[in-house]
Amino acid sequence: MPTTEFPRLTWLPMLNRGCCCSLETCCKVQGYFSLIDGLLNVASVLWLWTVDKQYQVCLPWMSQTSSSGETIGCWKLEATVAFLVFSVFDIIVAVVFLHGISRGRASLLTPYLVLSAVEVIIVLHIAITVGVVVPIVSLLVTLPVVGLAVYCMLCVNSLRAQLKFKENNVQPLHSREFDNPMV
Repeated sequence: MPTTEFPRLTWLPMLNRGCCCSLETCCKVQGYFSLIDGLLNVASVLWLWTVDKQYQVCLPWMSQTSSSGETIGCWKLEATVAFLVFSVFDIIVAVVFLHGISRGRASLLTPYLVLSAVEVIIVLHIAITVGVVVPIVSLLVTLPVVGLAVYCMLCVNSLRAQLKFKENNVQPLHSREFDNPMV
């Protein structure tokens, strides 16, 4: 009798549960943390703009020059606006992610998974850049951050795969497909 094999839904390893709770709870905590982090980031940037006045709008004719003749202050605005846009995008994606978990829809978890992959790439870039200058800092600080980001991405990916299996009424290829080696 021929067996029907279903394709794997992902090339990443899949977990059955989080480190100390169910996979769904782990992802909810992750989503709420991301939402709160995004809100605090937006609030801090707006506070810097309004109260601290450190990052005021700096147009070319309004830029300040230092004693050595360098233009200062303008690059801060561009970096701050980019950070603000990324934080607002993070809030939107976190809300969609939490809604997807509550409704059990795997497709709503995909934007968060993509954002997690982008964050892992950014953290790796920072780790390599800092590692060239100060290797011990890269090893002691960024390596655990990269590990945590990858683990969180694996949890989201696993929950997404489980929800897809439920949506399609399909069983995993192997009974141990979702086993977590850390538990």
